[in-house]
Amino acid sequence: MQFPLQITFEGLEPSEAIRAHVERQVGRLERLGQPVTNVRVGISIPHRHGRRPAQYRVVLDARVPHMKPVVVRATRSDDVYRCVSEAVESATRVLSAWMSRRRVRRPARRLEGLAA
Repeated sequence: MQFPLQITFEGLEPSEAIRAHVERQVGRLERLGQPVTNVRVGISIPHRHGRRPAQYRVVLDARVPHMKPVVVRATRSDDVYRCVSEAVESATRVLSAWMSRRRVRRPARRLEGLAA
């Protein structure tokens, strides 16, 4: 990856498998062609009540020049890998939509009739 990646874990033990999955998924943002300058991923597991299964939350914060920060909060899921993948897919959609709007070219103004 060309950009710094910061991964934080809250409420669960850091895992190399999860870290590798996040790095692999976030690497997909490089393929968009837009220079991503910084990515922060927060993975948390809130307090469980009773016998409910664990529900993971993922927050992805991507910084791109000339654009507001892209902050994506993945839906709660009992699978942390799926939650990370959904967050990256959502960030990819937001960034690609922004890039397609930015690529729209306006017609060049014609300068007819002006003396040179």
